[in-house]
Amino acid sequence: MAWPQFRGPNGQGFAPHAQPPLQFGPHTNLAWQVPIDPGHSSPVVWESSIFLTTYQTGQLAVVAIERATGASRWQWSVPAGPIGDVHSISSPAAPTPAADDSQVFAYFGSWGLVALTHAGKESWRHPMPPPRNRYGMATSPVLHGTNVILVLDADDLQSRVVAFSKTTGTIAWQTERPGQRANWSTPAIWSPEIPNDPQHPEQLIVLSALRLAAYDVRTGGELWSVDGFPQETVSVPAVGRTLVFAGAAALGGRGNETYDAMGWQQLKAFDRNGDERVQADEIPDDFRMVLRPDLPKEHPGYAVPFAFKRGFKGNDLDADGALSESEWNQNVIRWEASSRPVLMAIDPGTGASAPTERVAWKTNRGLPEMPSILLERERNRLYFVRDGGLLTCLDASTGRSIFQERIGAAGGYAASPVATPGHLFLTSAAGVVTVVDTRSDDFRVIARNDLQQSIHATPALAGNGIYIRTAGRLMAFTQPRS
Repeated sequence: MAWPQFRGPNGQGFAPHAQPPLQFGPHTNLAWQVPIDPGHSSPVVWESSIFLTTYQTGQLAVVAIERATGASRWQWSVPAGPIGDVHSISSPAAPTPAADDSQVFAYFGSWGLVALTHAGKESWRHPMPPPRNRYGMATSPVLHGTNVILVLDADDLQSRVVAFSKTTGTIAWQTERPGQRANWSTPAIWSPEIPNDPQHPEQLIVLSALRLAAYDVRTGGELWSVDGFPQETVSVPAVGRTLVFAGAAALGGRGNETYDAMGWQQLKAFDRNGDERVQADEIPDDFRMVLRPDLPKEHPGYAVPFAFKRGFKGNDLDADGALSESEWNQNVIRWEASSRPVLMAIDPGTGASAPTERVAWKTNRGLPEMPSILLERERNRLYFVRDGGLLTCLDASTGRSIFQERIGAAGGYAASPVATPGHLFLTSAAGVVTVVDTRSDDFRVIARNDLQQSIHATPALAGNGIYIRTAGRLMAFTQPRS
């Protein structure tokens, strides 16, 4: 019945016993909806309570809501203090809380970590200076044994992973991560097939800038690492029995190896004198190169975030004051080589001696920027969705493509996929939740549910309900009991 942290049990997005409705909306299977202050954290469900965080009028807050009715139970708040840099599509309340049977733990990048009882009483607090981060913190706490674990990577290279005691908030262990820059990914825990094997400990799998690393969850000692990832990572690693799966889009959110949208045709349109070259004075001052045409024009990722003329000299490789098609293509190739999207399947066991020997397979197609990858263990399939509503399904053992299809709900995707046995829920930023059949390898949409509100938070699945945070509301949709 619990959905205890970001993306549920172990952050994997899968609720094996949940039976939410497949069709829902403002007038269909809506149990209740209540206004909620801004924030991007996802709902966390524990028995009769729902927990989430908010940011409003200089206050950071943890709120508890009655699961059956949507009534407010309590709110704990603290002054936000200096917020620092936060991306326009993020929030100071982006990290999702984590809950166990007695407490809820919430992390705010600008303030620190707090533990509260289910009745809203503060157990302890651990204020921390905000890690230097150009987009704002998004990593969420995870629970293991007696500890709550946070990855605190920063652009000042003072990066670390820290385990705090659930009981006291004191540091149980911490491991420095020298050279690691900021990331926005939440870790996951991989467990070996033989429990409590001292030679094969449970591992904390941490995806970060350029690198995937594993740590002994008992001590924080690093066990192994694999390089070759992009510079900006967001998603939670997917954890299988013998493989873990981690990936990220390239800089700018590119999900494929090539910049397909950045072709010469965009610039050729400004060739007024027809000489097959484009001079700086032919380009409008406000022109920005379209990067991802599958996004709405108002989305910050739709176009390069600065006017094209600002970088004209850097693109003019022969310094003759004009750009030709071949010159432009050389620039695009250079940018493609600087950052490449990748998804890797990696063996977390101790048998491999070299990092590259751990890599079972990799792919570079269709990778999402923000949504995490979902592993459907029963049929051993990987699912991921990127902007434009492009859904990819792979065989998790080999990386073989099963299908890649448009699901019929375009626009951006920030929320991660979640699933129940047989059903995959994909939530667009525009508020359309598409339900896809996962019981076969044939692509089939079961329902498209338009909530008519913007959604950036990942839904929660528990019991007979799906709980969705929109831009201004928390909505509960439930399957009627038979």
